[in-house]
Amino acid sequence: MGSSPLSFQKGVVVACVAVLLVGCGGSAAPQPAPSPSAEPTQTSEPAKTSAADLSAIKSYLLDKGGQLKASTAKLAGISNQYYDLAKAAGFDYPALWSQQADAVTKVIQDARAEWMVASPLYEQIEGIVAGVPSLANFDVILDSGASAAEGGENVVSFDLTLPDGRTLPKPGNLFGVTESTLWGTFDEFIAKGVEPDFDGNGKLDFAERLPDANVLKSGTEALGQVVAAHVLFCPTA
Repeated sequence: MGSSPLSFQKGVVVACVAVLLVGCGGSAAPQPAPSPSAEPTQTSEPAKTSAADLSAIKSYLLDKGGQLKASTAKLAGISNQYYDLAKAAGFDYPALWSQQADAVTKVIQDARAEWMVASPLYEQIEGIVAGVPSLANFDVILDSGASAAEGGENVVSFDLTLPDGRTLPKPGNLFGVTESTLWGTFDEFIAKGVEPDFDGNGKLDFAERLPDANVLKSGTEALGQVVAAHVLFCPTA
């Protein structure tokens, strides 16, 4: 995929579920030996402690995380197919639609379908990710962060660099950016000058918009990269 489309102002805290789950590996820190005593002392029976069994949570996270990683990678691949179609047409979207309507319709429908797989997968583990301090920033990046235009205390810390050289400063969380681009609900993320009638009913219905291929490529690649590199997986050592 090349260099990351994400440009961070504050950096990304690299973390994994190993921070949360003892079962991901590692050993307990050695305890200091007791100091010798001048006189023997009566010892009480040591307290019995047992570590919580977190293996089920670990298995759940790794399973859902693996599915999410695969789904976001597939979404980026489909989005790159759309980018390639747009690039071949010189990013002339009216020409692209007039010449390749069937191919464009299919690839957008496929991308939307895969987004609808990926987003619920993240929702199933969002409560854990957002609830752990060392991981909470990832929830801001992926699903809860606001854009600079929206403002507030939860604005994302990154900019999105597009293949054509444009930069979207603090555009909002990545699931939101990709959803708005795919369904055409934010004017800055859609192609101009074209009205694609996907269903052929002679009118422009909701979501009958073409994504800006540069925004879609960058948004889906960034989503896949963040999921794969930073969020959900313990080391496999």
